[in-house]
Amino acid sequence: MSDISFAPFVLQQATAASDLQPAQALGFGVLWLPVLLAWLLLKVGFVGMAVWYAATFPYAHSRMLAVYQKPGQRPFWIGVVNAVIGLLVGLLLLQTGILAFFGALVLFCLGAFSIAGYSLAYASLGARIFPPTETAVQTRHIFWGGLAAEAAFLIPVFGWVLALGMLFRGLGAVVSALLAGRRLPVQAEEPVEPGASEE
Repeated sequence: MSDISFAPFVLQQATAASDLQPAQALGFGVLWLPVLLAWLLLKVGFVGMAVWYAATFPYAHSRMLAVYQKPGQRPFWIGVVNAVIGLLVGLLLLQTGILAFFGALVLFCLGAFSIAGYSLAYASLGARIFPPTETAVQTRHIFWGGLAAEAAFLIPVFGWVLALGMLFRGLGAVVSALLAGRRLPVQAEEPVEPGASEE
């Protein structure tokens, strides 16, 4: 009798569980849809910020791009050191009450330098897709190179390694260019003024 009376209870629980599965699956899909859209908008916004940086600061971008594309220097390891030290220092300062502002400032500068570094990687990759023109700042190269790079970042393992490699190399190029000052040449020749002429 106990087995017979227990059977309807088990059947009722199984039916309730089967009824909840479609609702849970629907809720799971609805939850991930805005997350996916926000993530895609973040990627597109990151590429847009890189294009904005290159268009707003063309001279600085050209100097940093020259460092990024020069094989003799080692911007990758410089970027690794600065990324690790900057992240640790920024997070440690955030834990303190008095110096939390400086920690946020360090992390903000690290993020800004990272965007500038990615713009160099996007420009270098985009130059392989489209041939260079006479324009000094190749915003088209950065845009299409950024989309291609962000698409490659979606590949598991390979994309993650590629993203870190571009980040460290670009960050190292930015830091090296800032430390070198005006001693570095620009990537493209500066335009000649209309009134200038050779004597």
